Amino acid sequence: MEYRPEIDGLRAIAVLPVIFFHAGFPWFSGGYVGVDIFFVISGFLITTILLTEMENNDFSLVRFYERRARRILPALFFVIIITTVFATFVLTPTYLEDFSRSLIAIVLFSSNFLFWQESGYWGIENDLKPMLHTWSLAVEEQYYLLFPLFLMIMWKYKKHLILISMLIITVSSVALSYYLTSVRPVASFFLIPTRGWELAVGSLTAWYTLYRRDQLSSITANEKVANFSALFGAVLIGLSVALFDENTPFPGVFAAPPAFGTALIIIFARKTNFAGYLLGTKPLVGIGLISYSAYLWHQPIFAFARHISLFPPSKVTFFLLSLLALFLAALTWKFIERPFRDKKFISRRSIFRLYILCSIAVFSVSLFFLVNDGLAGRFSSAFNLYQVAQLENMLDPEKTKSKEINYDTSYGSLKIGIFDKEKRLEESTFLVWGDSHAKSLSPAIRKSALQNQVQGVIAERGGCIPLLETAQILPQFYETCKKQNRMVFEYISNNKNIKKVFLISRWALYAEGKRFKNEQGHTIFIKDDASVSISVDGNKEVFTRALTSTVQKLKEIGVEVVVVKQVPEVEINVPQAKSKTLIFGYDVDLRPLFHDYIQRNSFVNEKFDEMKEQFGVSFIEPHLNICSGERCSIQDAKGNPIYRDTNHIMPHFATDLSEIFDDSLKQ
Repeated sequence: MEYRPEIDGLRAIAVLPVIFFHAGFPWFSGGYVGVDIFFVISGFLITTILLTEMENNDFSLVRFYERRARRILPALFFVIIITTVFATFVLTPTYLEDFSRSLIAIVLFSSNFLFWQESGYWGIENDLKPMLHTWSLAVEEQYYLLFPLFLMIMWKYKKHLILISMLIITVSSVALSYYLTSVRPVASFFLIPTRGWELAVGSLTAWYTLYRRDQLSSITANEKVANFSALFGAVLIGLSVALFDENTPFPGVFAAPPAFGTALIIIFARKTNFAGYLLGTKPLVGIGLISYSAYLWHQPIFAFARHISLFPPSKVTFFLLSLLALFLAALTWKFIERPFRDKKFISRRSIFRLYILCSIAVFSVSLFFLVNDGLAGRFSSAFNLYQVAQLENMLDPEKTKSKEINYDTSYGSLKIGIFDKEKRLEESTFLVWGDSHAKSLSPAIRKSALQNQVQGVIAERGGCIPLLETAQILPQFYETCKKQNRMVFEYISNNKNIKKVFLISRWALYAEGKRFKNEQGHTIFIKDDASVSISVDGNKEVFTRALTSTVQKLKEIGVEVVVVKQVPEVEINVPQAKSKTLIFGYDVDLRPLFHDYIQRNSFVNEKFDEMKEQFGVSFIEPHLNICSGERCSIQDAKGNPIYRDTNHIMPHFATDLSEIFDDSLKQ
């Protein structure tokens, strides 16, 4: 296959946005599409090689797997070894166990399945996973295992149907991707059935360049058409990188611009036009050559920096870390990648033996970490005592007194929790309606309900603000949360014994959109049926409409409304900060200022006051038991965190707050 420097340049265009996206740089909010560029490039190159060898009757499946092993495995295992060494010094036991599971998944070519089953791609917790990025390697490895076999069979028995088969696979994968992105977005993001079409776009591009050369030559001969087409492809990629973000339903239809933009560049970029010349420049080609190693290095480096730092690393720090990733990539390319591709340096048998031995070693070390609880004894006795206390504090001692049931509504089945399983459901006089904050405060409500001998139920769903016809715009939330709230309201309407509803949520986040101070996380956008555009300022309008409508409808059916104001937020994860303090010796007062809490909630409190005047809404204010003087507490009398992250209360502390619900639950 003829060497094309512009494809190496295209690899640079793929890897740099991915690195800058994970670094959190502005203008690279959609940098994750770099992976899609890699997919198309891989599909193109692999298909070109396979079809060319088959045409020449020179194809060998073993030789193909040997080339892939030489290309992927040495650098991958080298990064795994170095990363594992650092992990044993930096990661807490829980994170080391998670890391170990990811290593096992990597050697089994299945890390995309692991991360799909965990928590997805977005979010602060995922930024702390050193090997999260290997999900895309797993997708490509699965493609390498399946696609050559498919081509071999088709070439032998139905050669004339190869093109139509690839088209059918592509269309089917696109349709599945579009559907799953709206109903199962995490699965759609990670799995090959919904990602395969991007590789197939590369395969179709390869088929076109091989078997439609005359047509292609007639088009590319026109310099203006070729140059415009290649530049248009670059614009599609650039706009995707700059305009997409974590709120973009992805992959689905939004993966089309970077995928087809990449295909256009592959087809039309040549040394003779501007796009090809630019991509063929030495800096981009150089970065392209080391792009695989750069991709391998950047995520572990960023993750460890986040684990070590008490506060999120600065943009300057991430820029320097990005340079470090490129530097390590250059060394890895020179001393690992290039030598292992040389058959004189290492034979075919040796490369396969190396994979087996390294896989056994990685599997054994990972299993050792897991069996020994993440090497919990590595750190000080104070840290170990804290870890034990954390496990105890996460337990809700009275949860066994409750149970869950499913309630059928016209919208579907609603999962509700019953606070006192000894009492009948029909005895319920109150309902708790909310997001994950309702769940985190449920131990307090349960304890108060049991002490006051009243029955109640809870209907909660994480990420769902308890306001009718309103939800986050993210596909995993929008329709699901609207449906959840409709079901809850129908339950209240149908059960006349429910006289009181507690609304609990992280109100300020939905209304303001932005996180608290320097807290990490994506911006929240909410909308309702009246929304014309989506913006942070628009959140407040949506919040006002939805709050008024929801309270009004509850009052119309004769229900008393109690709004539980949100607990104070903290800008960094409190338990993680405590761990880092014990491991690295930090000494910083992390308690949030009471003034910041008041300022943060000024808008929602203003709207709540309007609800009090208009509808007689009453309030419960947890912050009165958390804040004292100028600051709000983040730990209990024993020095253990009362938060499980930046904004959710620990179960053990929630039970201590039960008294704030007593007045509302007394019969």
